[in-house]
Amino acid sequence: MYYDDHLPSVKIPVRLINGSWEFFYGGPVPVEEGTMGDLVIARPKITDPKFAEKLNKKYTVKILDQGTKLFVALTVSETANLSPELLNHLVTPHNWRVNFRDTGKLSEKTRFVEVIIGAPNEKKEGAIRTPYSNRYCLA
Repeated sequence: MYYDDHLPSVKIPVRLINGSWEFFYGGPVPVEEGTMGDLVIARPKITDPKFAEKLNKKYTVKILDQGTKLFVALTVSETANLSPELLNHLVTPHNWRVNFRDTGKLSEKTRFVEVIIGAPNEKKEGAIRTPYSNRYCLA
């Protein structure tokens, strides 16, 4: 579950009866209107083959533009053995070039390195997701 993943969740057994999902042991599913969750169904029970195909089809979705700058957080235990050239690329929360809030929650060993998104190629096409899952992974 990823919609309200900050809240405790529970599995609710359901059954489709006359086009409506009902609690497996009888009655409506007592949840707030607009509640979202995952419905796990055995693939052979899906009656529309085109719908089932959509669920497993891979799509390439552009998330970030080429040239976008990202700061990747690293934990650097010891800087003594690092070259001056490498140290020059590491940014601490104290010498941050942009306004960064809540640095008090970061470890003293936290460093950042700037990376710039390059052009897509065969090995890194972007994000792949199924249209109904909203779950992303890098290709």
